[in-house]
Amino acid sequence: MNTKDISYIAGLFDGEGCFSLSRRSHSYGDGFQPQIQMAITNERIVAWLLKTIGFGHCYPKTRLTHGGLKVWTYLVTKHSDIKALLEILVPYLKIKKPQAKLLLEYATNHPPIRGWHCRLHETPEWEAKIFQQIKLLNSGMVLEIS
Repeated sequence: MNTKDISYIAGLFDGEGCFSLSRRSHSYGDGFQPQIQMAITNERIVAWLLKTIGFGHCYPKTRLTHGGLKVWTYLVTKHSDIKALLEILVPYLKIKKPQAKLLLEYATNHPPIRGWHCRLHETPEWEAKIFQQIKLLNSGMVLEIS
């Protein structure tokens, strides 16, 4: 990707994207699943993202906007892809940089275990802390974590 594309993608994620860490419970342990997601009504942008970034998934949501438009989603859930994308985007993000940096910290420090989002033991305190910080930032109640 060139700098112009990276800047544009970072702007899209600042405006329409979400960097999150979801709690997951499985029969073989509890853990977290990081994801990068963008939901927009322009299918061409989502297709361009998939082509330009080179990984992730693109699909239509079942819901429509209030104006009756179809909503398209670009989604990344694979651990190595999340890490690779965040390493490229973080320097260019403005608004959602705190969430992206926390998600990158998680992706960097969390080794894959039977499907990287699963856990076979107690959740480490640092993971729970990152989960709470991202959740707080995404709520809009705080703008940055010190």
